[in-house]
Amino acid sequence: MRSYFDYVYMPYCIQKQANGKFVVLNRDYKPLGTLSSDWVDYAPHEVKLRLKDTEYLYDDSCVPHRSDASHEAVS
Repeated sequence: MRSYFDYVYMPYCIQKQANGKFVVLNRDYKPLGTLSSDWVDYAPHEVKLRLKDTEYLYDDSCVPHRSDASHEAVS
């Protein structure tokens, strides 16, 4: 069973938008803290960063906050 906190409040990726700004997304590809399963407009959640494209902070096989070993694998 997935953790509510993990999926809603932990950043999963940082995705570049068409205007060059970025949005920090959770595991459900919603802006952090978004509880709704409905479509979400990313524009109010955009931030300026210097990245190239979408940046994933960890992959599906390694969830860093689940264990010390998982944390070490992404460090």
